Amino acid sequence: MRVNIKSGTRSDSQTLCPSCSHSTVVRGAAESQEIVRCGHYTIDRAVPFPVVECTGYTDKNEVSLYEMQQIAWVIDTSRRRAGFVAPEKWRDQNPDLDPLDGYPKMD
Repeated sequence: MRVNIKSGTRSDSQTLCPSCSHSTVVRGAAESQEIVRCGHYTIDRAVPFPVVECTGYTDKNEVSLYEMQQIAWVIDTSRRRAGFVAPEKWRDQNPDLDPLDGYPKMD
């Protein structure tokens, strides 16, 4: 089977940058007026073309693992009846422990 590709443009392509947490997108009144910068690298770089695949892509609508860890309730099993404790209260009561594993923090 022979496949003929013209211009090499993907038909399903939609740029990832507007939904990426590393990007800054500035748009003007005209559709051609758009500046896209990527902050994934140590230096912000201009992105001169629509990006359809990127290894540094992070969806800004998804919560990161770190953010989930900061708001997660902790199960307190030190009392007779186990129960949930707010993360802030647990950190105040156990400043030297890591809430993820209960072991002393590694500095």
